[in-house]
Amino acid sequence: MYGMLLESVEHFLREKYGEKTWNLIRSRAGVKNHVFVTHERYPDHLILDIASAAAEVIGKQTKMTPDDFIEFFGTCFVKFFSNYGYDRIIKVSGRYFRDFLDGIDNLHEHMRFAYPKLMSPTFFCSEETSTGLLLQYKSKRRGFLRYVMGQILEVARTFYGITVEMKVLRNNSTETGCHVVYQLNFNNSAFKPPSPDAMSVHQNHDLTCEAFFRIMPFSFVVTPNMKILTTGEALSSTLGNVLIGNRVDSVFTLRRPRREFSWENVSR
Repeated sequence: MYGMLLESVEHFLREKYGEKTWNLIRSRAGVKNHVFVTHERYPDHLILDIASAAAEVIGKQTKMTPDDFIEFFGTCFVKFFSNYGYDRIIKVSGRYFRDFLDGIDNLHEHMRFAYPKLMSPTFFCSEETSTGLLLQYKSKRRGFLRYVMGQILEVARTFYGITVEMKVLRNNSTETGCHVVYQLNFNNSAFKPPSPDAMSVHQNHDLTCEAFFRIMPFSFVVTPNMKILTTGEALSSTLGNVLIGNRVDSVFTLRRPRREFSWENVSR
């Protein structure tokens, strides 16, 4: 992870509990760094070690467990990143909280310009209603389930002025990472389910294949058996006709969202 995450932890632990307590926590966690550098990379376990050490040092005083501190660190990061101007990105990511949730991956892609080795997770929403949605989180890291909760809840409070009830429905963790499904309950009145008319195709909404590929020259058509049927002119002129007839997952990689590259997922 990059140093900015650890900077936020240090800043708020020092501010809330004092320099002496921070140094004790740092020592107990085995952290040798006296200063964290924003764009330098550090082992992922450091933030987890600091959470465990904080629980040992001030856990009784604060009645907080290591997991509670991890969630607290998530809120700290949201409060801290405004020092780097990232609050402006949040503010323009959408008028409603649902817009922010839909665009988290885009936010990470934007940050990649400043942090090129960023190993960002992927998020996608499902089963959305006027009272909330399911937020799916996939990452190569483990142990950050509550950290994400702290971030999401703080963004909701700070930037959208709403209260969100958030709980974990499923948590599948393996040696290669984790897949967590959160249930978020909130006033999602901005959600408008598709009307029956919008879901149906009328004669006056028809679009010819030729017109479609003229508008979207880098697009391609995939059959239910995952084979590329045809491509736009710009794509075929760039990569050639070797695409046609091949399985799409043998030619392209589904980078985001991080899901199985299957017909069921790409056809949604």
